[in-house]
Amino acid sequence: MQGGGLTTRNAWFYASGEFGSALTWNMFSAFILYYYTNVALLPAAAVGTLLLVSRVFDAVLDPVIGLLVDRTKTRWGKARPYLVLGVLPFSVLFVLSFTVMGDSTESRMVYAWVTFMLAGILYSLFYIPYNALMPLITSDGRDKIRLGSMRSMAASAGSLAMYATVTALIASLGGGSEQLGYTLTSGVMAAANAISILLVFFWVKERHFPAEVATGNLRDGLRGMFSNPVWLLMSGVGLLLFIRLGAMVSATA
Repeated sequence: MQGGGLTTRNAWFYASGEFGSALTWNMFSAFILYYYTNVALLPAAAVGTLLLVSRVFDAVLDPVIGLLVDRTKTRWGKARPYLVLGVLPFSVLFVLSFTVMGDSTESRMVYAWVTFMLAGILYSLFYIPYNALMPLITSDGRDKIRLGSMRSMAASAGSLAMYATVTALIASLGGGSEQLGYTLTSGVMAAANAISILLVFFWVKERHFPAEVATGNLRDGLRGMFSNPVWLLMSGVGLLLFIRLGAMVSATA
């Protein structure tokens, strides 16, 4: 035991979720634009619109999921049930996003909109609760600092692993077919992400609960957030940084 009672093993299991999430999130961020325009042969302007709309939608959706977690009470805890509910269908949608199908440009574009938007929703459904786990598994400040440091290291390791392997996997697994290579490589990344999040679900327990479960409907909760000027300011800055990061990562690929 270290810090406030959180074992090192449990801390690393928690951090492993960040490693797996970094694999899929960074592949989405870095390669989906190239895949849509150069492999699926979709119009660049239409793809740009899709990516912009999905980012704005995520900015609205994430607080809603946070409010849902606040109002959840199950025998598995508040946040942990969403890990399983979100990561398994996300894994399927992640692979489908890199498997664009359709005979015409219009049908492929509709397919891309449906799969990419659903994948974004499902990613938020497990990643926002994953973020919410930290104060639920420990109330000790030293443990939280340790978990934050481990998460940062895991995120960096996941990003490095993705960038170091994804192009080689596409070439190797595709056997000359870039389309097949992207599909199979996304399957590898999705499987690794699912395993890492399931490890969090099975090995990390929620031990610290608030005295009361949040009450009130979602509309009241959203009204409270959007009437908070500090929250609006930080959300705006976060959105701008998010757009900047997305542009840089996509340009790198």
